[in-house]
Amino acid sequence: MQENGLNKEEILKILEKKLEKDFSYNSSSILGSMCTEPLDFGVEIYMKYLSKNLGDPGLFLGTAALEEELVSEIGDLFNGKNIIGTFTTGGSEANLIAMRIAKKLNKSITKPEVVVPCSAHISFDKAADLLGIKLRKAKLTDNFELDLAHFESLINNNTCGVVGIAGTTSLGLIDPIGEIGKFIEDKGIFFVILTNIHQLKLYYRFLDCECKRMLLTDLPDLKNHTIYCINKRCSKKYSIVELINNSAKLLRGVM
Repeated sequence: MQENGLNKEEILKILEKKLEKDFSYNSSSILGSMCTEPLDFGVEIYMKYLSKNLGDPGLFLGTAALEEELVSEIGDLFNGKNIIGTFTTGGSEANLIAMRIAKKLNKSITKPEVVVPCSAHISFDKAADLLGIKLRKAKLTDNFELDLAHFESLINNNTCGVVGIAGTTSLGLIDPIGEIGKFIEDKGIFFVILTNIHQLKLYYRFLDCECKRMLLTDLPDLKNHTIYCINKRCSKKYSIVELINNSAKLLRGVM
């Protein structure tokens, strides 16, 4: 640790030097990436409202209301009514929350398991390790598609959730979401539909839902944050609302 701090110009010079190895999106060198160069208008908005904090809705009421409005509009976009949800800092956090919900909704299962394709993101392994959930991984066929027969064979009385991928991270392949839904219908199993490429997540139960089938294919280009949405009709019955809206009690004060 140096004794004296650096001025702005020195800090910028050091950063430029250390980051010069990075590729840039406008260099024509990147053949594939889950992200792109942000829009200028997006950067302007981000910089203007950088201090807003969704983690403290008691102080940022307008920001919290905007989040709720946007989640509702996204639900309408996918023909889903009465939707709730939240933004997270990224896909790994959203997957962790989804796994926690699957476990909490099935408290009677003492050894919870979640069935995922082998193509599922590594964050599911991390979430399973943190939450004490056993992952049962379904094989892929020779053309890297999900082996449905093997997937179904992994579902048992300890299954609290299943995962379907609508756009795998590596190849962009889409699992047969409808068929997976048929496997778990009326079994009280939580269904996570993960769309890695566009970072939109819709989590819902196939129990007493208005929309029992959902195929996510041509999704909009959503960047920077992950959203997960849940059908309220299910959540009221199974207390999903309480699981995702359990806000922390923060020390705050306003005048």
